[in-house]
Order: sequence, then C-alpha cells, then structure tokens
Amino acid sequence: MIIIIDGYNLLRAVHFRAEGKLTREREEFIAQLGEYKVLKDHEIILVFDAGPAMHATREIENGVVVQFSGQSSTADDWILEYVKREREKQKLLISRDRSLVDMCKEYGTEQFDPEVFYRRVLEVIAGVDFQEDEPRGRGIVRDKLKKKERKRAQILKKL
Repeated sequence: MIIIIDGYNLLRAVHFRAEGKLTREREEFIAQLGEYKVLKDHEIILVFDAGPAMHATREIENGVVVQFSGQSSTADDWILEYVKREREKQKLLISRDRSLVDMCKEYGTEQFDPEVFYRRVLEVIAGVDFQEDEPRGRGIVRDKLKKKERKRAQILKKL
C-alpha cells in the first residue's frame, strides 16, 4: 500500500494550536514516520506545499519520501497528478481536504482521517496492537449504521 500524506493538512489537524511554519513538528513527524515505516513497511509519500525551489523537489528521510510541490504548484496539485499516474496501485490518502479527497477518489484512492492516522502511527511506534470489536447489532440496521465503521476498521488493520 502507498500512503500519501497531505503534510500540512495533517500537521495543522494534529497541532492546531501551533503557529508559523511548523518546522519542528514537520521534522518530528518525519522521524516518527521513519520508525513506523520500519515496523510496517508501507511506502510513504509525505507531500508539502512550496519548498526550497521553484520546481518540485524530493528527498528521502528515514525511508520516507518527502516531496515538496515547488513554488509554482501546490501539494494538492502534486498529489492529484501522482494519483492519476499511479491509478493501478493501492493508495491511501491522508487528508481532510474535501475537494482533494473527492478528486482522488475518482482514481481509486481511499481516504483516511489525519488525526486517526497520526494516533495509529504513535500506537505502532509504542507497540500498541490495534483491536476493534466487530460491530454489534442485527440485520439491515447494523449493516447501514456500521458500514463506515467497518471500512475504517479494515483500513486501520492494514495500517
């Protein structure tokens, strides 16, 4: 599975009280993702707006691909182009950006909430095993009410 993370979208969701460029939080998160990658072996692409150059730049830090969109593009643009190019691969987008999520969904990309993903990364690093009870209830009501929850649990098990 390829996990594509809308970097500043996640950092703003998790560190909502922080101000400025979030440089310290970004570096800390990259280190955490590196630990997570060692344990889970997912391909991880962390995408940020702008960066040090006019054009898109790519670095690999702790085994994590850190992609900057460049001064003339946005992270959303880069993510959408990547999703279009890699439509045959299994991908998971970590973002709350509704328009980006909707566009990527057209190319077979699942979406997952940034805060829940961040907690999962911390759980994996800490050695906490995810266990979610099967949805309870009966029949059609159970199926309709819990379908979203079951899908979330399936994704979490893969993470």
